[in-house]
Amino acid sequence: MKVSELYRKGVNKIIQDNLKDIPGLFIIDYSGVAAADMNVLRESLRKTKSKMLVVKNSIIRRAFHGTDKEGINSLIEGPCSIVFTKDDPAASAKILYDFRKGHESLKFKVGLLKDKVLDAKEIEVLAKLPSRNVLIAKAVGGMKAPLSSFVYVLSGNLRKLLYILDEVKKKKQ
Repeated sequence: MKVSELYRKGVNKIIQDNLKDIPGLFIIDYSGVAAADMNVLRESLRKTKSKMLVVKNSIIRRAFHGTDKEGINSLIEGPCSIVFTKDDPAASAKILYDFRKGHESLKFKVGLLKDKVLDAKEIEVLAKLPSRNVLIAKAVGGMKAPLSSFVYVLSGNLRKLLYILDEVKKKKQ
């Protein structure tokens, strides 16, 4: 067996293993980005438990063949890198988007969130969303507001009762 064939089968296996149970992935065009800058991007993505692979398009297509993600094969052209997200796809998209501000040659090709295919504009929208923790805080704050108002209304009646009892006490003295 040739080394190139072993490499192809090994990379296919790596890609197929990463495709299982991931919340999202992004395919980017990295042409024009220096290798040192790509290493900086890889390091940034590792912080969000994401992995970036640079492989031949034919290998990516072969890895997607026979999976539910096979529909994006037609969108894979030119130099591509695939970014697998293990944790929060929005955080990975934000890192890619921020990196792209300094490297205009980097382009979004396609993204996947579970089974939904995202185009470049949708990936930018995802990147501009607040972080997961901020969204959770807003949701909790939204649920807390009506409860706080309800407690304030209920405590108003108790306050009025205390004022009345205090006035009764003053009159009896």
